[in-house]
Amino acid sequence: MGMRAEVLTLLADALDYPRADLPAKAAALAGMLEREDAVAAGALARFERYVAGKSLAQMEELYTQSFDMNPASPLYIGYHLFGETYRRGEMMSALQGAYSRHALEGSAELPDHLCRVLRWLARAADDPECAPILEQYVLPAVQKAGDSVRDDANIYNLVIGAAVRAVTQTPPPGGTAR
Repeated sequence: MGMRAEVLTLLADALDYPRADLPAKAAALAGMLEREDAVAAGALARFERYVAGKSLAQMEELYTQSFDMNPASPLYIGYHLFGETYRRGEMMSALQGAYSRHALEGSAELPDHLCRVLRWLARAADDPECAPILEQYVLPAVQKAGDSVRDDANIYNLVIGAAVRAVTQTPPPGGTAR
């Protein structure tokens, strides 16, 4: 797995429901980004310091408040682009097809969940067949989801911002970063 794929996978792990290894994964992610993206690395180092000082139960509570109890959760990127319309369904169908082509395992989450998208990008960013999905759905949706994050007090917003930066800086297959 290349560095870009590792970064995307670790970002997905950081935005997934908290596990005991969250501080270690956040530290690894911040370290990987130090040379590549100083802004994201700084944000993730701050996130790592925060989670290192919290119990798993505290992080689970914050996660639930931030994402599960928030109807406009930035994790469901299709919602930010299309709302609850058939177009979001089209996006999820296109994503699910792409996940199947890249043997991305199933999940209890909807296909437009940011963690699933990041894990798919980690596997498929170099696949030319993914470029239309990336350009038509993922990039605009991730940018809008990132724009919806306005609560500076929520530490998870640092990870959302880093994920938005990583996705928008992922080169399209055969292209250069945006």
